[in-house]
Amino acid sequence: MSRIFDDLAKTILSFTIYSFLQSSGDDFKVVCAYLTERRKMDLNVILALFAVAVATDSRGIAASAGTLLLFTNNLRNAYEAHSPLELKERIEAVGYRHFAILDAVPVVGILGLMMMHAIQHVEDPFLGVGCVILGYLPALVGWVVHVVGCVVKKYQGWKRDRSQV
Repeated sequence: MSRIFDDLAKTILSFTIYSFLQSSGDDFKVVCAYLTERRKMDLNVILALFAVAVATDSRGIAASAGTLLLFTNNLRNAYEAHSPLELKERIEAVGYRHFAILDAVPVVGILGLMMMHAIQHVEDPFLGVGCVILGYLPALVGWVVHVVGCVVKKYQGWKRDRSQV
């Protein structure tokens, strides 16, 4: 049973910056630059979603966006105002896996906020979710291809192991 959870954790981590962090070695300048750009983009998108929620008097969405805005800003302050060496030490102190999951929270939050906005402004909730999913279609196609590839590799390995017995 724990093997299933290990495989699931590896699959989930493959969609984060986990492998990027591990492969960066001692050159954390690239990681620093990447995180800075990503946080700028995340903060801009969340701030725009927050502004729309306030303008349309969507209190629940505004509260969610405000919370995500605080989380993302604190994440930026905790990890980006440092030299590459200090950043590496901080990330290693938390652990690559934990940091990768923390880093994914703003992106997942943005997806959630967009779905909340779409559901609120489109009369049919399924149509709202469908619109957001269509907007994420390019990323989803890559994700589905990756998951199918992982499943096929596992199946081929299982089949090979079974035929050797």
